[in-house]
Amino acid sequence: MLWYLLKPVRNNFECILSTTKESVKSNKERASIFGRELVAIGDFLSEKSKADNLPQYIVDRFWDFLGNLWPIESTKGGAIDGTKLSTMYKKLLASKQAREAQGGSGAVIPRANGASSSVSKAEA
Repeated sequence: MLWYLLKPVRNNFECILSTTKESVKSNKERASIFGRELVAIGDFLSEKSKADNLPQYIVDRFWDFLGNLWPIESTKGGAIDGTKLSTMYKKLLASKQAREAQGGSGAVIPRANGASSSVSKAEA
């Protein structure tokens, strides 16, 4: 049943599940992929829950479902719980909204010395 409801974000789930240490060597890149996909899934859930007036326990079950699929174990071992994923989503969303409010894209532009710098759209 959940897979049917989550069909619009199936590609996001597949991307998360296929992002492994073997397929993406860079920890930073893996984290970026996980974050991007988590925000996409969380945005969908947020919109769906508002549009369909879903009760909170259904939303919580969704996050638990995602936690059971999440490819990274918690620091205690085992699956990450839904509350932790929901909290991560909220933090990532707040960060994204803050960047957008400042007019920045968060784009990373390489510098001549090999270091990179995050710049806003106005600077790029």
